[in-house]
Amino acid sequence: MKGVFGRMVRHEWRSLTADRTVWLVSIIFGLLILYAVGNGVSWVRSQGTVLDSVETDSHRRLTQLAVALDSIPTDAPPPAAFGRDPRSPASVGNIDGAQFATLRPQALAPLAVGQTDLLPQYLRVTMRSKLTLAAAQELENPSNLLEGRFDLAFVIVYLFPLFILALGFNLLAAEREGGTLGMIAAQPVSLTSHLGAKVLVRGGFILGLAMLVTLLGLLLTGALAGMAPAKLGLWFLVLAAYGAFWFAVSVVVNAVPRSSAANATILAGVWLLLVVVVPAVAGT
Repeated sequence: MKGVFGRMVRHEWRSLTADRTVWLVSIIFGLLILYAVGNGVSWVRSQGTVLDSVETDSHRRLTQLAVALDSIPTDAPPPAAFGRDPRSPASVGNIDGAQFATLRPQALAPLAVGQTDLLPQYLRVTMRSKLTLAAAQELENPSNLLEGRFDLAFVIVYLFPLFILALGFNLLAAEREGGTLGMIAAQPVSLTSHLGAKVLVRGGFILGLAMLVTLLGLLLTGALAGMAPAKLGLWFLVLAAYGAFWFAVSVVVNAVPRSSAANATILAGVWLLLVVVVPAVAGT
């Protein structure tokens, strides 16, 4: 039986790779992954440059305060209530000596920007009771914030299931419509094994493509060396679980005899419900 299953897997692989549409969609999907990884790495590096500048500025101002304090005679009159006197806590805590609280990008930041483009990466800590627009340190174009960033997390959450559904909507429907499913059922092969071979090949193809292109993008951008292996492995594990879920949905839909068009419509509705509608409703 193992030999029969192996032949089914090889046959399915040859059938899949012979389809030019699959290769075209795979190339588009791979390019999207490369662009998303490059965009995420570029954002992380730009944020690192900004945070380095902020920390350098804080150190410079503290050094200037220390020099100013050393230059004040010990018998000098006490500081005034107002003014920029390095001996005054109000002056140091509001302008001259106020420090920045910074948040460095985490290990998987190149893969998932998240809401860090909306939330400030650094903030001046002062003695003031509230923030004002004049005291804001990080301003961004509202149009850019509205559009968000095209990162790998967006590709995986929204586009990855569509690719899976494109490979899984006709797991059995195409053979049923072509009249070959009955011939397969007449062979000493269970329908479960036949379906398992299809899911194994197609799932391995799309998951392998996503993982390899992600590694390639990190390697080309030079970000792979700084990536924590454990965190990257966890990312791939979540990716595999997410892909397995959508293949399971495809198998459930294909279990009921329907046309390929009906399966595609149902799967598109499930994707719209779970990926778009439910998160939007939950976020309100």
